[in-house]
Amino acid sequence: DDIFLFMTGRAVISVDEEAVTPHFGAGGLQQLILDIHFLLKVLENVASPEVSSFGAEVCENALRAFLAEQVDTSKLKPGEWYEKRVQHATDKYIPLVPQFSRKEGT
Repeated sequence: DDIFLFMTGRAVISVDEEAVTPHFGAGGLQQLILDIHFLLKVLENVASPEVSSFGAEVCENALRAFLAEQVDTSKLKPGEWYEKRVQHATDKYIPLVPQFSRKEGT
C-alpha cells in the first residue's frame, strides 16, 4: 500500500519540489499504466482492497498530468491494450511464482 500512498501524494513525507519533474511523454505514461496494472493483477490475492483504488488514482493523476502538457493523444493505447498485455504477462509468469497464484489464507 505504501508505494501507492506515496504516488498519490497521501504519504506524510517531505519532497523537494524542485527535484521532482512531472514531465513524461506518451511512452512513459503507457509504461507507468502498464506496470501498475501488472502489479495490481499480480498482487490481487495478497494486497489490501484499497490498493486497487490507489493504483487507479495514480494512473488518473498521471493521465491528467500528461493531458495538461500534451495536445496529441494519438500515441496513447486504448484500455483493452493494457488489459491484454497484462493478461498475457500474468498467464505466462504467475504460474512460475506459486505464492501469487493462490488466495491469501489458502
